[in-house]
Amino acid sequence: MVQEHSWGERLLHLFLPNQCMFCGKPLASGLRRCESCEAQAVRPDPRICPVCEQLRADCRCRRPFQGLAAPFYYEMGADKAIQDLKFHGNLLNARKLGDDLAELLVHPGLPDEFCYGAALVPVPLHPRDRRRRGYNQAEEIARQISRRTGIPLRPEALKKCRRTAKQHELSAAQRKTNLQGAYQASLRGLEGQVLLLVDDVFTTGSTMDVCASALLQAGASQVYCLTAAKTRRRGPASPGSHQAGARL
Repeated sequence: MVQEHSWGERLLHLFLPNQCMFCGKPLASGLRRCESCEAQAVRPDPRICPVCEQLRADCRCRRPFQGLAAPFYYEMGADKAIQDLKFHGNLLNARKLGDDLAELLVHPGLPDEFCYGAALVPVPLHPRDRRRRGYNQAEEIARQISRRTGIPLRPEALKKCRRTAKQHELSAAQRKTNLQGAYQASLRGLEGQVLLLVDDVFTTGSTMDVCASALLQAGASQVYCLTAAKTRRRGPASPGSHQAGARL
């Protein structure tokens, strides 16, 4: 069940100038997007695996995680919202994106398994990078999901123990080797747990693969992934694939 906003959150929205997180247009308190951006938002269909673009019942993905869900594609303003969060300190966008993910968890088209997570685990930053930025955007998004759903937040379950090159600057093959040995999971309290792994953007999935593998090796039974946005697949659709975008 998704809970209403707390009084503290309502006060935050009251005193901070509220803007459409997609285009920056001034908004009334409590809104996330203007009518125009809301109408144009293109979202992955929850019934379809956003990785292989098959119906989830027909998904043949061979990944360490059991499923992925995202409320937006990384375009049409969602990219701006995440960049403003990551690089310009707009933490209000973390709350808004967290709200979108919390509501996606109870969407009737999404498999029930996503609602069974025992804990939310944000993809961590290396301590040096976190100090430089002042926060971890994935953790801030996960914190809001936790506020809205009551699912416990466990940022200590996963740590980044080695600095890596920026993933977006690498090829798909380089991304895999870049992350080898970079993440380590806690060996306490994960045995038999179904975990929800949270990040801001899913591109090739290399980060999610490595993090999910680390959690499974530490004893987690299943890992499901939540990201604020996913990059759209390029090139022709695979045979049998379905239209993956929908204006909802």
